[in-house]
Amino acid sequence: MKLLCYNVNGIRAIAGKGFFEFMERENADVFCIQETKIQPQQLTQELMNPLDYYSQWVSADRPGYSGVATFTKTRPILVEKELRNGRHDGEGRLLLTELECPGVPGGTVTVVNLYIPNGGQGDHRIAYKLDYYDELLDFLERLRKAGKNLIVCGDINTAHTEMDLARPKENEGVTGFLPVERAWLDKFTAAGYVDTFRHFNPDVF
Repeated sequence: MKLLCYNVNGIRAIAGKGFFEFMERENADVFCIQETKIQPQQLTQELMNPLDYYSQWVSADRPGYSGVATFTKTRPILVEKELRNGRHDGEGRLLLTELECPGVPGGTVTVVNLYIPNGGQGDHRIAYKLDYYDELLDFLERLRKAGKNLIVCGDINTAHTEMDLARPKENEGVTGFLPVERAWLDKFTAAGYVDTFRHFNPDVF
C-alpha cells in the first residue's frame, strides 16, 4: 500500500496548481491531506471524486479553517469523524478510514488522518492542544486493543527532537517545540507507535 500525506493549506488553492496531476503521477492507494479549509457545500464533483478516488471529508464548523480529507482507491469499510468526546469536535481535525488490506493480519488497515491543533493563540490553546493529544492517545489505544492495524499520519504540529527542526535553539520557548509538547511525543512513541520517517532515516537532519 502506498500512502501519501500532505498539508495543502487550502484544497481549492492547490486544485488549480497541479494537485490532481500530482495525484495521477504518484498513483497512491491513499492520499491524506490536512488544512483543507473547505465547507461541505463548497465541495465540487471534481474534489469529491478525482481520478475515480473515493473521498471522505471532515470540516471545521468555522469557515475557512482546518479540515482533513482522505482519498482512497477502494471504498472504505468504515469511516468515522473526530474524537467524538464533545470537547474536541467541530474543528475538523480527525478522519478515520478503515480499508481492506489482504496482506496484514485481519485483512484491514485503519488510517487515522490528523490535523493537530497548534498552540499559537495563547496558553489556553496550548492547554487545548495537550488535552487533544491525551484524548487522541486514548482513542488510538482503544482501536489498538480492538485489534486494528493502525497508520497514524497528518500534521502533528510539534517537532519531536532537535533533529526535526531547522533552528531548535531559537524555538525552545515556542509552541510546537515546547518541552511539554515534545514530552507527549516521547509518551506516544513509548506506547509503541513508530515514527516511520525516523525509522528509515535515523540520521537525516
